[in-house]
Amino acid sequence: MHILLIGPRASGKTTIGRELADRINHPLIDLDDAVLDAFSEKSVSEVWEVHGESAWREAELKTLPQVLQGKTAVIALGGGTPVIPAAFDMIEDCRSNGQARVIYLQCSVNELTRRLKSELGDRPSLTGINPADEIGQVLQLREAIYLALADIVLDTTTNTPLQLTDQLLQDFPDLSVNHT
Repeated sequence: MHILLIGPRASGKTTIGRELADRINHPLIDLDDAVLDAFSEKSVSEVWEVHGESAWREAELKTLPQVLQGKTAVIALGGGTPVIPAAFDMIEDCRSNGQARVIYLQCSVNELTRRLKSELGDRPSLTGINPADEIGQVLQLREAIYLALADIVLDTTTNTPLQLTDQLLQDFPDLSVNHT
């Protein structure tokens, strides 16, 4: 069974995903990295600049089923992946048929803003303004979708990735069971 991590940018999907994958001995797949491989550009921001957001979303839709049909893994989805209706349906289908558990990494807007201001990383703007300044608006549009898909909601506002992973495995010991 896959473990899918969803949530806004800077919520900790890749960082917590790496820790969780190591702890339960599963590979980590960062969907953004897998999608980026479909382009010749070196960064997500470059892809968005050259091809636009719609090309990125189309590539996500092509890559997601390949990842979901692959070997059991911890999969960090892009923040916008669940917002794509066809992707939402794929995630929901995997969840409902027992092929995936979905963990929503929830985080306060203030903390997301702080994280984005301290390290923006390769995150293009979604609204035309600075990603740190748009995060509240973006989260408001996406939170209901994240909650609708979530089997588990984990607040990542405080605590380290190690502490959060410990909490997940303590509260949900079945996550560490090898579901191949």
